[in-house]
Amino acid sequence: MSQSVRAAGWRLRPYREEDLEPALTVWERAWRHTLPEIDFAARLPWWRARWVNEMLSVGEVLVADDDHGRLAGFLVLTPATGYIDQIVVDPEQWGGGLAARFMEYAKARCPDGLDLHVNQANVRALAFYRRHGFVVAATAENPRSGLPTFHMRRENQPG
Repeated sequence: MSQSVRAAGWRLRPYREEDLEPALTVWERAWRHTLPEIDFAARLPWWRARWVNEMLSVGEVLVADDDHGRLAGFLVLTPATGYIDQIVVDPEQWGGGLAARFMEYAKARCPDGLDLHVNQANVRALAFYRRHGFVVAATAENPRSGLPTFHMRRENQPG
């Protein structure tokens, strides 16, 4: 994505270096709300290293700014493989359609299908992915937390 696009109250645009700290903050807030039993603040050094060393090199990072110019969420997508590594939305933006907007972008960018991994305990995300045509392809375990995960797949669906 070479330019920004205004969509449903957010401006979607490619990631920039100055987005690092806001993206880390949104990631920690979202996960703290999703799985409060895990100390995600303590995982920030690991996430920062993964973000810088892995995420930025996998393909595309798309961010969304809200109407006040604050980073509201991000998508990490590998177009070559159709792998969604992350869809993260600030909890203050939950239910507003931003995750769906990211998903629409991913579907259009990867028309041959999409894959992702999701924690089985992340009920909100599971319902979201199912609504968008994903099905469970396999079960696994998150190597960092030990929590059970699903590998989910969405095959190309015309229209």
